[in-house]
Order: sequence, then C-alpha cells, then structure tokens
Amino acid sequence: HFEIYDEVCCVWPDLLWKFYNYAYGHPVAVRAHRLFPFYHKPEGKLIYCALSSTTENYLYHNTGALLRQLGKICPEYEVYCPIPAIWNSKAINYGDLDNLGSNVILDTKATFIEAVEKMKKASYGVCLDNGPSHILWNLGVPRLLLDPHMSNNGLMFWSRWRQDISESTCIHQSPAYIAQIVQTNLDFPETCLIPRDWAAFSQDWKNKLLIKY
Repeated sequence: HFEIYDEVCCVWPDLLWKFYNYAYGHPVAVRAHRLFPFYHKPEGKLIYCALSSTTENYLYHNTGALLRQLGKICPEYEVYCPIPAIWNSKAINYGDLDNLGSNVILDTKATFIEAVEKMKKASYGVCLDNGPSHILWNLGVPRLLLDPHMSNNGLMFWSRWRQDISESTCIHQSPAYIAQIVQTNLDFPETCLIPRDWAAFSQDWKNKLLIKY
C-alpha cells in the first residue's frame, strides 16, 4: 500500500541534532516533513479516532463519553474508532461504550492495513499519543492529539516526539471541550492553522481570521 523506497531515513532526535549539518537541513525542517501526504484522499465525511494505548496515563479517561459527544456534535460525520481488545500484548479497558450514536462505528476486527485505508480517507483525526497518530501526521490528516504531557513538564517530549505542538490539547480536557475543537476545525478549516485550544471557544471566525469567501 506504500511504495518501496530505495532510501529510508530513521530519525533519532539526539543524533539528528548532532549530525544535522550532514543531513538534509535543519532538524526543524526534517521533523516537519510529511512522508505520505499524496495518499491522503478525503472521502465522504469521516473522523478517525485512534483512542487505544496501554502506556500508563496515555489512555483517555472516558472514551465512551468522548465518542458519544463527537457523534452528537458532528452528526453528519461517521466517527470511526478501531477498538482492539489487545494493544502491545496488553488488554485495554475502554470503559462504558454503550449508547453511542448511530454514526459512531466501533471496529473490533480492523487489521493494520484496513485501519490505514480508513485513515487515508479521513477528514480529521482524534488521537492519543500512539502509533496511529504518527501515521495520521505523515498522511497529512488534520489531527487533535490528546496530549498526556500538557499538564506537566513536557518539554522533552515536545522537542523530541511532537511534530507540531499546536495540534495538542491536554488529555484531561472534557469530552465537550474536545468535541468543540473538532467541530470548529471541521466547520472552519482555517482554524487548523492556529493552536487547537483556541478553537475550543466560540468566535466570529470569518472576521477573526479575515476569511474572504
């Protein structure tokens, strides 16, 4: 599904800074480069949710409530969420996933390739700090990353592993807060160019961002 490349670049943050004069430019430019944007072909209205993790403190505290809120505030979108029972050889407790909207699709059997195919068609991604979040980034899918390091000293994580800190919001935010950001980003795509948290509050975005059409 991805062509085979003759050359593959593996980025190790510390070595990237040490040897960047011999690489392809400044580490800022290297980190900002997206590998597969030409595969991102939005189809229909699809929000891809990557809400699986077994890393301590990386799982959202109320997955069901978040999915219910997304389905409610974005009724014209399919809210697609793979929910593997096992992640990294560990079981995941997603909590109460009952009473979801008819537009919320839980997929318990999606293979890796099937999940990537969905990502390629997505209008937007809501993700934890996990592997799928990096795939969404490299495809060029607009994201909201529920970041476990926003409420503590996350400088090391942001400088090493975050492609764009402006796409992050604190993982402890409420489902309503998160869903409002998603709705604003979808209704006014220009707000994807500013920090995500700014999109959580109602604004006259047409005038605020000088949208002339």
